[in-house]
Amino acid sequence: GPRTARIVSQRSEHPALAFFNDPANGDLSTAEIRRWHALTLSPPTSTQDATATAATLDSGDPLVLERRCGDGVVLQLATAVDADWSDLPMRPFYVPLMQQLVATLAVQIQPPRNVATGAAAVALFLPPEAAAAATATAPAAATPPPAAPSGTTPTATATDQLPAVTLVDPLGQRSTLTTRVQGRWLAAETSATQRPGVYLMTLPDGRPAHFAVQTSSTESDLTLLDPLQQQSLADQLGGRLLTSVQDYLEADRKQRHGEEIWPWVLAGLLFLMCLEVVLQQRFAGVTR
Repeated sequence: GPRTARIVSQRSEHPALAFFNDPANGDLSTAEIRRWHALTLSPPTSTQDATATAATLDSGDPLVLERRCGDGVVLQLATAVDADWSDLPMRPFYVPLMQQLVATLAVQIQPPRNVATGAAAVALFLPPEAAAAATATAPAAATPPPAAPSGTTPTATATDQLPAVTLVDPLGQRSTLTTRVQGRWLAAETSATQRPGVYLMTLPDGRPAHFAVQTSSTESDLTLLDPLQQQSLADQLGGRLLTSVQDYLEADRKQRHGEEIWPWVLAGLLFLMCLEVVLQQRFAGVTR
């Protein structure tokens, strides 16, 4: 029959394919590739980086190639995205795969808008004068962010008057963020994202930048911790691990009523009474 190939199953560090390191998200190696282009890797030049291989077929041919282009990145797939050359569209992981590829392309310039609690939320935008010049020269429906015209990168003197960005947290509290120069972009950043929810940055031109902040998904994992993990977590939180109902009742009683000291006080009084009798007999000259 005709020659076919499958995607090599291996742990990937590529941001678009790392999602499939978890077998529960799909096994890429189950797809059958019937036709594909034989792609070759281009060497780096003085103006372009080298081409990197993101995924490989078991025939040795690259399936997904990546190369930076300007501020963004280009991904090339060696086969078709429909069912003519492979059965990829029939696989349950096909839609997540396409989503991961598109999302990876989208966040190459702009930092991610979905962040974990405590992580930095960063918004990049062109300086006002560069954005105005780009708007005047580029069509309104241009899809990629336009390049800043020559000479529009903020200079050392211009950074003294960098525009501010307004931040609204999930509780509706407003604050002002300063901006900094990052290449030909301006960047606004906040690390005050400890509360889950939606954060809104209003850029100088009035455009909104929404950030969805959420806690780690591990907090929703219902798998029981083993005793070692339980003790480690208790140590991290500065708590005490209670392993039985009796331990809990005793800890609750101490927390409500405190530590009982009357046995020690009673023992001390009895000791003093005995000591008093002994001293009285000694000083009175009583002998046995």
